[in-house]
Amino acid sequence: MAQFQPDHLSDSSDSAVARLLRHVDISSEERFSCGIPQQPRRSPEQHSNALCEDHHEIEPDQYGCFGQDSNIGGTICTVCCEDMKVVAFAKCNHKVICADCMLHMVMLYKIMQCPLCNGDLNQVTVTPWVEPEPPDWSHWANNLHHLWHKPEWSPQIYVSPDHYPGRDQPLHEYCWKMTARACRICDSKVERPFISDGILLTHAAVGQQRHLCIVCLQA
Repeated sequence: MAQFQPDHLSDSSDSAVARLLRHVDISSEERFSCGIPQQPRRSPEQHSNALCEDHHEIEPDQYGCFGQDSNIGGTICTVCCEDMKVVAFAKCNHKVICADCMLHMVMLYKIMQCPLCNGDLNQVTVTPWVEPEPPDWSHWANNLHHLWHKPEWSPQIYVSPDHYPGRDQPLHEYCWKMTARACRICDSKVERPFISDGILLTHAAVGQQRHLCIVCLQA
């Protein structure tokens, strides 16, 4: 096998490889064999500054997460990296996860710890994001009678009595429909949900002559 010759690299190629190696953790021997000078290991602060420079983001917040960006106009969920119109948080007050991701974590994957601090997610508040940030968990804990809560749906989830931002739809209705087992063909408004995955799979196969992937259904 022909041996790699670094002398054959052009200036532009050498620069591109060097830039790539900044973001890849490889040994000094591998760097030396490629003819690329070893880059000094960066501190966490330097790495954070490099991310801000490369992605035109603002500095990370106290949780190590990127917050608002003027080009996006909202706070970013640390799980899906999407604009967080609705936030879900527990007693730890880490308001960095959107409602969609939190419902998946708690109701589907049975993850009962905050991904940032491992705090318990035994009482999660779901509320629209408002500037500068929604009230802390203690505010909602003292007003549980105002929140929508159905233990048979989810014992951990409490939804504020607001509408989904930009929609004429109550927030609790959005959360419930998002997690309901319903046929999106004959029941697009989720008015007749099924009580189990098996019944929904049978309906799709017999009633709609379609195959519904169990992995996608559960996700």
